[in-house]
Amino acid sequence: MLKSITYKYSYQFILLLLLNFISFNATSPCIFTKNIYLNSLQQQLQVESWGPDSIRIRLSPDIIIQTPDYQALLPEQPIINTEACQQSDKNTFINGNIKFYINDDNTTWAIQRQSDGLILMQTQSTTFLPYKYPTSIYSPIYTLYQLSLIYLHIQNGYLYGLGQHHYGHNLTLPYHNFHLPFVFSSTAPTNGDISIPWYIHTSGFGFLWNQPGYGSFDVQADTKIMWTANATHQLDLWITTIPAEETISSLFYPILMKNYVDVIGHPNPLPQFASGFWQSKNRYRTQQELLEVAKGYYDRQIPVSVIVSTGFIGRKLAIGNLKIHVGQIYHK
Repeated sequence: MLKSITYKYSYQFILLLLLNFISFNATSPCIFTKNIYLNSLQQQLQVESWGPDSIRIRLSPDIIIQTPDYQALLPEQPIINTEACQQSDKNTFINGNIKFYINDDNTTWAIQRQSDGLILMQTQSTTFLPYKYPTSIYSPIYTLYQLSLIYLHIQNGYLYGLGQHHYGHNLTLPYHNFHLPFVFSSTAPTNGDISIPWYIHTSGFGFLWNQPGYGSFDVQADTKIMWTANATHQLDLWITTIPAEETISSLFYPILMKNYVDVIGHPNPLPQFASGFWQSKNRYRTQQELLEVAKGYYDRQIPVSVIVSTGFIGRKLAIGNLKIHVGQIYHK
């Protein structure tokens, strides 16, 4: 009897907490939620204030919007200025100088800058397809989808970023007609080539594809953009723009980069020992060669903070397990 009463009231308590949570989110001016219909399926949309003049957009075919640990954005939400948040109607959300609105078709949406009315991006389609699970003895915990997002940059301009890539034989910026696959060979840093799903547009906004995993990025004729994710739970992106008092004729890149690092995390300060002169030679062949170079700097009284030692990949070198004692150099 006591056990059944405990279960009964525990269930009611959990239900009450869920209702309070839903009610809190629905009344918060800095969180916008709505059900929209894509491919005849109801999907959950959530748009949030995520830093000054910035919003985070999540769209899921499932009921629950997820906040995974494996993402670029920091798990802690930035400090929210509730006075900057507005929801003028059931299809519009504003945070500072950035405005999100759903079009009349209740399917596509757009991002607009408040100060000059410029449409930063206009979606054409968002497609979720069933993910084809590989043969496995394990059952998936979450439902995964193949995702594609296509949108337009209505305004003229160019985009810079996406890490650093060698386009053909030359490093070409900005990207005009460019395909970037997010596969192991391209996401692993290789000889100066690295992928970061973040770009800045010359019209004064930045875009982060907050989707960990494989997929691709395409830009055509500077205006049409397509992102894909091979396996994901939901659409998750972050977009930021300049404040109302700034214009694109001003130096806006530092503003966008500051907004970016504030939400993904700042790098650690450079250690004091590494703030001086760095010496690097392309491949020391022996440990003795390295010691002689270090001694040469000491004999000339040239202070060195770091000596970079690199070796031939895939070959055993005489450098072996390198152990350099200060006494070998300074007290010889």
